[in-house]
Amino acid sequence: MASSTTKTTTKTTPKTVLITGANGYIGNAVARAFVRAGSDWLVYGLIRSASSRAISALAAEEITPIIGAIDDRSAHEAIIAQLPPRGVDVVISTTESWPDYEGHYHNVVALLRLIAESKPSSLTSLTTGGGGTDGSRIQVGGGNTKTKTKTKTKTKTGKPLLIFTSGCKDYGADPTHLLSSSSSSGIILHPHPHPHPHPHPHTEETPLSSLSILRPRTQLSSQIFDRLGDLYATVLVRPINLYGRSGSFFREWFDVFSAAAAAAATEGRQVLVVPSRSGEGREICQGLHVDDCAEAYVALATEHFVRDDKREREQEEEVEEGEGDVAGEAFNISSQGREETVDGIVRALCEEYGVGYERVRYVKPEDLKDGENPWPSQLVVDWPQLVGDGKLRRVTGWRDRRPLFKEAIGVYRRAYEAAKEEGGKGWENAKKAEETVKALGDR
Repeated sequence: MASSTTKTTTKTTPKTVLITGANGYIGNAVARAFVRAGSDWLVYGLIRSASSRAISALAAEEITPIIGAIDDRSAHEAIIAQLPPRGVDVVISTTESWPDYEGHYHNVVALLRLIAESKPSSLTSLTTGGGGTDGSRIQVGGGNTKTKTKTKTKTKTGKPLLIFTSGCKDYGADPTHLLSSSSSSGIILHPHPHPHPHPHPHTEETPLSSLSILRPRTQLSSQIFDRLGDLYATVLVRPINLYGRSGSFFREWFDVFSAAAAAAATEGRQVLVVPSRSGEGREICQGLHVDDCAEAYVALATEHFVRDDKREREQEEEVEEGEGDVAGEAFNISSQGREETVDGIVRALCEEYGVGYERVRYVKPEDLKDGENPWPSQLVVDWPQLVGDGKLRRVTGWRDRRPLFKEAIGVYRRAYEAAKEEGGKGWENAKKAEETVKALGDR
């Protein structure tokens, strides 16, 4: 088991990491996290825009810009030409495109294959990659097999590491993920795993069952091991809903309460409708700060190379294969152990915006009238879900450290409002995704 996320390898040459979508919500946070990790990493960020603003924004964060559009395959060779001569050791894929996820996915796969085939990585990786070599483990659906065998590590494969991003919405919402009774604090504190009477969290072994609009991502992301395992030591990550900075889908909380506060000031005491399957706001509304999420990517990459160096030193020794080999595995990234409830967040927002709690009316989704629901999508407030991340914590030592959403809601509100005023790619992408889900989702 790893003791912390700050482990270093015995290598003295910095490793190179390329983050796709490096000016997006997750991608930019991940790129900045690798920069913060220090001298172990040289960070490159792939962005589509060649504007001076986009380029300068990355350069100011000590991220080397790589310019090119993933969905323009004629631009892929130009992307390769901008990479460092010795290639890249890690690729972090964070981009999605809706509603055509499938088309974008195939373009991503094409680019990633070209990156791996064009220039070999200067560092090496595990013999337990996802490519079906002897001793490797095979990813199946939402989880992985758990073979516990011993093997001799003969040589290293020379594969770069790929961390591919999907999301915990792949598991679907679960109406059983709610508290048995309301909590005055709106925060659930408990040891791992969830004790009775709390529900059991989704794990990497949970069958996948997403909304129809998200099904292409759910199905195709799970195939990444087969599609790229021959060239990469591959990891699939599934973050939960994220908050902080430009807000991602948690922006809905601010937008709805801002509108409610404005309406109260001009139109009197209107009722604020909040969808709730329990009718009381007892649903678990699990979120994670985007910077904590980003540091999980660094922890996985670091763990990969730490184990890789160990294997190199112990080539002729017996090495036990088990939990700890990140290659060929899926990992949830969540805040298990510190979950919040819808009602707890609603109370905090009422206080933040000066909206009387007595104005809040919880309505079961099936009882909502046409035009009554002010929420843009069903992916936050009406998304009861508890996701476990014990595997990630055990393997890497990663921990989430930022305050929960309701604990620093004023800080997060001001950060969101500043990002909204400034604009920028991350905010624009989150808004576009929200609008797509609203237009095409099966509510």
